[in-house]
Amino acid sequence: MQTFKACFSHDEKLWKLRKITRNDEDAYNDVKEVVIDFYQDLKEIFQVAAIQYGASLDFDMTSFRKFCKDAGILNKQLTSSVLDTYFKATNYEEIDQENNDDNAIIRFEFLEILVRIARGKYIDFGKDKRLDYSMTKLVQQHIMPMSSKLWHL
Repeated sequence: MQTFKACFSHDEKLWKLRKITRNDEDAYNDVKEVVIDFYQDLKEIFQVAAIQYGASLDFDMTSFRKFCKDAGILNKQLTSSVLDTYFKATNYEEIDQENNDDNAIIRFEFLEILVRIARGKYIDFGKDKRLDYSMTKLVQQHIMPMSSKLWHL
């Protein structure tokens, strides 16, 4: 449990979730709770997917785009070019991070980009009003089903 808390605490310090929630403290805390609820599974899915799609412990843009395609995330509104924009915004480092490749996302950025995708896929197109509900929907409908697929790739 200590390792879990330490990993999450580390990730939370580095993500740009407050910007995505537009500094709405309630929205931030609600989305944070969703991430905590799914954190262990998301962490494991990231580790396995990053290796299987990219052969390392991070995702470059091409391998992440393939992961999203396989997860059924992309559609007419959330296209590859929109995903690329989210990838670049997520990967932008406000403070240079020595062990964070400028062309790939690592674990905390994976969590952050999922929140960006949830906003883009559900809220920006009027399918939902709350980011925490959108994040839950994204994880349950697209990310969690990938765990069984990943073990069979």
